[in-house]
Amino acid sequence: MAALAPYVRADFYGERIRQALELSLGRKVEIGSTGMSLLRGPGFTLRRVIIHDDPAAGIEPFAYVGAIEARIHLATLLGGRLEFSDLRLDRPSVNLVKLPEGGWNFQQLLNRAAQSPLPRLKVSQGRINFKLNGVKSVFYVTGADLEVRPPGRNRAEFDLEFSGAPARTDRTARGFGEIRGRGRWRAGPSGGNLTLDMNLEGVRWARWLLC
Repeated sequence: MAALAPYVRADFYGERIRQALELSLGRKVEIGSTGMSLLRGPGFTLRRVIIHDDPAAGIEPFAYVGAIEARIHLATLLGGRLEFSDLRLDRPSVNLVKLPEGGWNFQQLLNRAAQSPLPRLKVSQGRINFKLNGVKSVFYVTGADLEVRPPGRNRAEFDLEFSGAPARTDRTARGFGEIRGRGRWRAGPSGGNLTLDMNLEGVRWARWLLC
């Protein structure tokens, strides 16, 4: 890829990258700028990215992302196609919305990914906001790290790992400890099922299920 870099214009692929992301996510995507990246293999760095949400979730975007490192399969680039192998989101602000008809907006994204394969997804030092009944909660999670590994050939579940610190917008002090969890997501007709094992400051939470 390093040998190819002088001959590849990143801005030429900008529109194709945007279209590929929209196809995978089923959401409108805006990208401020696109540059080549060779730090972790062939790929691009996308800056000032906005991932819009389903209208049912409201007018606020699903995520604002300062930068995304998008790794690609080199063979697809040489073949004139773009397929992502890995997406790394740096310090995104993500809005998780409880939908009026039930379920959450992230469930829609994962269900779509089960039909149109999504690359491995990593979030670094993100902020996760929650919106219930059209109102943003005072609770949020800061310093969130998340990894979502899509299903392989012989399984139908996503693997997830998560960590972050609970916080409140109405308090300057945090002091709520750290949440860590790991679990699995399985797509389904009613929105899918997410099973998590959670820990708060070493105190194990009960296993819970979101439907």
